[in-house]
Amino acid sequence: MGKPRPVCALACILFLWGQGMLMAKVEATSSVHIVYLGGKQHDDPILTTNSHHDMLASVVGSKEMAAELMVYSYKHGFSGFAAKLTESQAQKLSELPGVIRVIPNSLHRLQTTRSWDFLGLPSHSPVNILHNSSMGDGVIIGVLDTGIWPESKAFSDEGLGPIPSHWKGVCESGTGFKAKSHCNRKIIGARWFVDGFLAEYGQPLNTSENSEFLSPRDANGHGTHTASTAAGNFVDNVSYRGLGLGTIRGGAPRAQLAIYKVCWNVLGGQCSSADILKAFDEAIHDGVDVLSLSIGSSIPLFSDVDERDGIATGSFHAVAKGITVVCGAANDGPSAQTVQNTAPWILTVAASSMDRAFPTPITLGNNKTFQGKGLYSGNDTGFRSLFYPEAEGLDPNLSGVCQALAVDASTVAGKVVLCFTSLTLGAVRSASEGGEGSGWSRPDVAAPGVNILAATSPLGRFQEGGYAILSGTSMATPHVSGIVALLKAAHPDWSPAAIKSSIHGEIIHQVFHYLLKDLLPKLADTFDYGGGIVNPNGAANPGPGATNSIYRVMIEPPFGTSVSVKPNVLVFNHGTKKITFTVTVTTAHQVNTEFSFGSLTWTDGVHIVRSPLSVRAEFLQPYFL
Repeated sequence: MGKPRPVCALACILFLWGQGMLMAKVEATSSVHIVYLGGKQHDDPILTTNSHHDMLASVVGSKEMAAELMVYSYKHGFSGFAAKLTESQAQKLSELPGVIRVIPNSLHRLQTTRSWDFLGLPSHSPVNILHNSSMGDGVIIGVLDTGIWPESKAFSDEGLGPIPSHWKGVCESGTGFKAKSHCNRKIIGARWFVDGFLAEYGQPLNTSENSEFLSPRDANGHGTHTASTAAGNFVDNVSYRGLGLGTIRGGAPRAQLAIYKVCWNVLGGQCSSADILKAFDEAIHDGVDVLSLSIGSSIPLFSDVDERDGIATGSFHAVAKGITVVCGAANDGPSAQTVQNTAPWILTVAASSMDRAFPTPITLGNNKTFQGKGLYSGNDTGFRSLFYPEAEGLDPNLSGVCQALAVDASTVAGKVVLCFTSLTLGAVRSASEGGEGSGWSRPDVAAPGVNILAATSPLGRFQEGGYAILSGTSMATPHVSGIVALLKAAHPDWSPAAIKSSIHGEIIHQVFHYLLKDLLPKLADTFDYGGGIVNPNGAANPGPGATNSIYRVMIEPPFGTSVSVKPNVLVFNHGTKKITFTVTVTTAHQVNTEFSFGSLTWTDGVHIVRSPLSVRAEFLQPYFL
């Protein structure tokens, strides 16, 4: 074999070096873009991918170059592709028919269920109450609801410690539920109560429309959703039809669950007061630390503590035994005096939104695209009719018009329904409103309750793969229940009153100043959100803090009033651990007024303890015998 010619070797070297220069130049001027095409035009993923290559080739010059630049072809849930493009290529693609938008690639951090990050409890942070409480380890949350779907990964006992020694409850078998296999170190107790319902109403529990189990198993899905929101374990790669992809978990993922099935899958979910009271009775005996109820009663009640209300009665005895009871304010608002579960010993929760939405672009016939929000990830490619609901007396530019009209499915079938909404960040939903008639303000606090992704029963409505995105005070309530479990783990000596006080005093308030309520053109106020959005980390350390602490008052007087506080400085030391102060409110009003709102806040520069003020002038008519 002869020696290779030097000129050939040199030519090869120059060729390879030239290719390297060419590639370096391309890499320096191109970046990954996402070309979004909306719904699929083909069910065959191969045809979809081929169409992506054809589209890209029309801009870059050849199918070979298109194949080289293509990063991903999105061909199953929707249509689109990611490719390395120059700015000019991206611009050309954006102008092609069928292209909805071209988006520069960006870096995203894998997130947990967004509501807990919104509340300041990311699982990766070592300095919040989630980790300071060992994620609720050793605390038992009792859930009164529609039962549980035990096979869900959210109820795995991986990473959990032993069953707490103070637990005295049982796990009961029944239809489709075996105690030995379906209970574990996460679901440590499961009972079901139906005798009161059957005795009173005699409704069949299995119909052609709704299935049900005479056991703790959940056919509805509501109870599974609330239980997993409060104390579900970590589950990776969860989404609802591709929305909200990430790791879900409950507020206290290391807490244990005791399930008390008191609601049945009849007429949308019905619960007997007799059964509820029996569940309270057993839960007190069993040794739960927290009780969570996303259940309401028929309104109006005769008084704030109605003797007919089984929840008020049962919760009173639970609180007396040291069990914190958390209940939803219900969803009958936004009119005044629609809050339920108003007994002063109950921690009553309103629902708020959070800083996350699911964008849903809509392209009109004139090719204009509007960015909306909705739980939709379909594959529509053609045009549909646009339905814009209107209602007399309601501003169509405010959200809630669709709900107010109670639009039925036959009216909107096959159409796109357009509704306007309020802002996303921390908006208060039209769940329920408190107000006059009591010596205390309701609800206590607000928590995320809009678009909450959690586990559910695979038999439930609106679920996919055992998970669902639901909204309401039912979803807000277990957020607070999970936070209560964290506080109980971090401060086992705290009473229900101390826990309630810490949550009520340490809140996130300022976000409400700019928000409209869903249906009415007015700012949301204390009767809508209580003290504000719950602040778990603040509640864990409410003060007074150091032995020698000085608190000064800040006053935001309600409109038309003057507020004074004596003393206006509180000095705590070794000898003074409790101080009483007096609040005086005066007004120049000479006629009856509506409520106005303000606040009274004590702070030492670190801790903030805020109390909302709700004031109105009311002149009583003289009464003569």
